[in-house]
Amino acid sequence: MHYSSPFRLYLITDPETGRRYQRYGRKKGAALAEDIADRTQKPLETILTPSRCFYVLEYCRGGKRGRRVNTHQGNRTLAREWVNDRIRRDSGPCRRANLDLEAAIDQWLEEKRLRRRTTKTLVNYRSQAGFWTRFFGVRQTASITRADIIEFFTWRERGRNGRKPGNHLLNLNLTLLRDFFRWAKKRGYSDADPTEGIERWDELYREPRILSPEEVTGLLTACREPFSVPVVRRSYKSYEKDVTYTPPPWLYPIVLTALTTLLRQKNILALTWGQVDLRAGMIRIPAEESKTRTELAIPISAQLRQCLEDIPRGFADAPVFGVKLASVRRSFTSAVRRAGLEGVTFHCLRKTGTDFLLRSGISLETTQKLGGWKTPEVMLKHYRNPSLQELDEAVTCIDSLVRQAGA
Repeated sequence: MHYSSPFRLYLITDPETGRRYQRYGRKKGAALAEDIADRTQKPLETILTPSRCFYVLEYCRGGKRGRRVNTHQGNRTLAREWVNDRIRRDSGPCRRANLDLEAAIDQWLEEKRLRRRTTKTLVNYRSQAGFWTRFFGVRQTASITRADIIEFFTWRERGRNGRKPGNHLLNLNLTLLRDFFRWAKKRGYSDADPTEGIERWDELYREPRILSPEEVTGLLTACREPFSVPVVRRSYKSYEKDVTYTPPPWLYPIVLTALTTLLRQKNILALTWGQVDLRAGMIRIPAEESKTRTELAIPISAQLRQCLEDIPRGFADAPVFGVKLASVRRSFTSAVRRAGLEGVTFHCLRKTGTDFLLRSGISLETTQKLGGWKTPEVMLKHYRNPSLQELDEAVTCIDSLVRQAGA
């Protein structure tokens, strides 16, 4: 069995005809009730009546139409707990042999969704799980062994259409498989974890691209200063002309926000005026929009404050910049090229700001809280890059020790 999300059942009554309708969800119920209220000139409260308890749709294995079940819970969170208890109760040994891999994956992803995983994360999980069902087919979850897992990864390493997955993608698939089978073992769908003992693939580690202060200055200049592009035509009426262009007005504020707040690109583009408090000098990102599910409170620097004050302020739910991701990528890549930089992506701005804070003596705890990382280890592994000057000072220190020993 698997279940839908909890929902309320809405009863709509037509005062003129006395006919009653049932709709799932508030949007569908309100749409029909508003049409009846406009036609009959009756209050909406007398037409639309929500149920006291939440309902779910119960689907049997292979069934397309669900059976409506009353959870007898008036709170959505309690209704979700009711669903989890129902799943745990129905996952006994007698049902384990009848549960195929695809049904188990559906329940696993449903529990991930109930734990507030983002839509993008669930889509990635579903995409990786598609390789499992493509290889194992309709096999039962309990019948998959360690040898089957090794054969699966051998098949994955061969790739498709000449494209072989990298070690990072293989490690991601192994991590998800391990999480899935540990979940299945707790639910009684599998006797053991077949991924136990399988080693991870070695990944190539490249030093993060950190911009120097001079490169940052050149990039900011390229984001706001006009530039000329030579236009040459050699065909009919050939001519050469320098055409002057101006970068988009939102490019410089976006890049400055990324450098001074350490926010991710997704949070910057989704930033609304309700999250920006210029009077208090704070930017607040709610926990549900943060990658680590923690609320972020970031002070606004003086330069960023002056830049945001020049932008016309909108309503609380209006975006601050109001630009699409594709436009930002195209304009940022052009600015990077004009600044004479190579290998610089938008995420390098977050790395550059973090590295500069740590080099300036800001504590790990402060930098971690500002950037919104869960642990300092993640921050130090991916965002701290000792400079050549620091490495040279370390070698000089060791050299002095050798000279003292030789003396």
